[in-house]
Amino acid sequence: MFVTKEHYLDADEIPDEILAHLMIVAKKIISVLKEIYKPDGYSIMQNGGMFNDVGHYHMHLFLRYKGDGFGLLSSDDKKEVNAEIAKNIRDRMLNCP
Repeated sequence: MFVTKEHYLDADEIPDEILAHLMIVAKKIISVLKEIYKPDGYSIMQNGGMFNDVGHYHMHLFLRYKGDGFGLLSSDDKKEVNAEIAKNIRDRMLNCP
């Protein structure tokens, strides 16, 4: 998940140049994650209005794998995330063009 620095609730409240920058950042994140995890694809999702349960604009990026069962319904499965993985992603993003 990634968020804007300034507070916005929904995409239609965000100035165009900031929204465009978010997609540039998403592109870099996707490039790094594809290199590390070799997914079959990915999905980007943003919930707005009453479905924005964070109360701040944010976008989700999901790596996708053939047969992953991904759908609009969420799973209760816990995913492993740790500081080492986050540092690896951050370091690689700093080296993106």
